[in-house]
Amino acid sequence: MTDPHLPPSVTVVPFSRDLAIAVVDLLAPRSSVSPAPAASAETDEILGGFSWPHPTFVALAEGRVVGYVEGQLDSGCADREPPSLPGETGDGATPPGAECAWIDHIYVDPRHRRGRVAANLVVAFAAAAEAHGCDRIACLPDTSEGVAERLAFFSAVGLTTASTANGGGTLAGSVADVLQRARALAGL
Repeated sequence: MTDPHLPPSVTVVPFSRDLAIAVVDLLAPRSSVSPAPAASAETDEILGGFSWPHPTFVALAEGRVVGYVEGQLDSGCADREPPSLPGETGDGATPPGAECAWIDHIYVDPRHRRGRVAANLVVAFAAAAEAHGCDRIACLPDTSEGVAERLAFFSAVGLTTASTANGGGTLAGSVADVLQRARALAGL
């Protein structure tokens, strides 16, 4: 989607197979000696390392991938129970029929951070979650270096500490709240 609030040359688009190498290069840039493999069997191998084609959106600036969000639109993962939200039982139990979208990865090139790129990626993901019938979004943030900045961002888009049957560390929020807050943070 083209967003008038992003820097003029940045757009958020659904992930497509032809962007796979660019996303991999964003995470681990290749040296100038090692050319990117052609979209072929090597692309299939690279894609096999990711859980795509889950709903993934990519931010592009001047034809380059500068960020992406990847996740799942259901809570069917055996190792992840849908979290309960503030005001629910508080014991980690989730109301029957709750559908949870999980953000598995979100990354923005450091040169494009603080430019609303991540917020726009969350808007795209949350809109897909809403269209899929999910009522909550959750993530288990990386706790390595920079965790305070990540937690501040997730809090700003409406993801806060949630109760889960599996233990702590999960952040969650209602899809409606995440959409509203991410849109506001993105300037939409």
